[in-house]
Amino acid sequence: ILLINMFLNVTSKFCLRTSLERVNRCDQLLHTVGNGRLNLKSTSLGGSLLHTLVIAEPLKEANMAASKDKRSVVSEATMQAVRAAQVLQTLSSGEKMGIWVLVAGSRSSKCNLLNPAVQGVRDLPGVDKVLVADHPAYEHQLPAPLTSLLNSLASSPSHLIAPGSCWGTAILPRVAATLGAQPLSQVHNIIDTHTFQRPMYAGAVLATVQVSPSARPVCFTVCGSSFPATAPLQSRLHKAEVEELQYDESETTGGTWLLSEDLRDVTKRPALTDASVVVSGGRGVKTKEQFGMLEALADKLGGAVGVTRVLVDAGMAPHDLLVGQSGKIVSPKLYIAAGISGAVQHLAGIQASGTVVAINNDPHAPIFQVADYGLIADLNKVVPELTSKL
Repeated sequence: ILLINMFLNVTSKFCLRTSLERVNRCDQLLHTVGNGRLNLKSTSLGGSLLHTLVIAEPLKEANMAASKDKRSVVSEATMQAVRAAQVLQTLSSGEKMGIWVLVAGSRSSKCNLLNPAVQGVRDLPGVDKVLVADHPAYEHQLPAPLTSLLNSLASSPSHLIAPGSCWGTAILPRVAATLGAQPLSQVHNIIDTHTFQRPMYAGAVLATVQVSPSARPVCFTVCGSSFPATAPLQSRLHKAEVEELQYDESETTGGTWLLSEDLRDVTKRPALTDASVVVSGGRGVKTKEQFGMLEALADKLGGAVGVTRVLVDAGMAPHDLLVGQSGKIVSPKLYIAAGISGAVQHLAGIQASGTVVAINNDPHAPIFQVADYGLIADLNKVVPELTSKL
């Protein structure tokens, strides 16, 4: 047994050394491919040498119109990412770590959301500088142009933070790959500037991960529910500095163009990740009429509608409404699961919910193990009755 263990140790060390050599060669190649294309107005970008760069998620016009307060100009996911940067700031030793936010968009678009977004970000507590990238290529927030933009900025910050939404997870791995960095996804807790906690195996395990102190920048997305958003302060005396970025006009698309766009009907419901109430349906919802019952209940409660994978595959709901490991992670105060059995992939997306109410006619459904309140009944009878009494 001792000889076998010695053999395995020697073999594993050899394989690890070989793998590291391959990774180093890939890193050199990726650094060559990922050279930045952005030409900044000022070569030093001014301000603090040690800073965190937060990528601001664009706010959709429908969600901005549905919201009634100043928070509407800044997405909830962006405010949560800024909150994570504030936590990093408190944990940094020595020189104060500044917080910079990148806002990309187009002032020439039909609905110019860039200017209000910049003003909203300036009012966020703790933000020192707002970098503004204005170009038609950024209007639709395609990952390739934004990756090209971020590659030119990533050599300056110590940390690069993106929201843990579908938008953020589509961009950050691209940037990390071209920089030869290892991205961390869905960070739940920040222990120090290079040590983080993140879930694994659909939330069954919470892993503590340490990034090499020499890594720069440290790239990660945040689990929004773990970092409560801080609203903009209209009375903030010292607003963040704004710096406009310039670039090479011929190289902003990253080889990607938008050919067509299929716009769905604008909804007045809040965004799924921002809603305080979410009503979701699963396999127990068989028809569009039943799905309409869930929409009616959500409208009565002023909430959003979510679904499980089976309804997306059946074409009854778009992927934007998918809640779970491969969809969106929600953190409402009230989560109503109607006709949902409670697969582990779905439960991974609702762990941060406040109160979970389950409606299912199967008394052995796993959803009842995590629900605060459970009702063993037919959703076709319960949901309409509940809606009528609200």
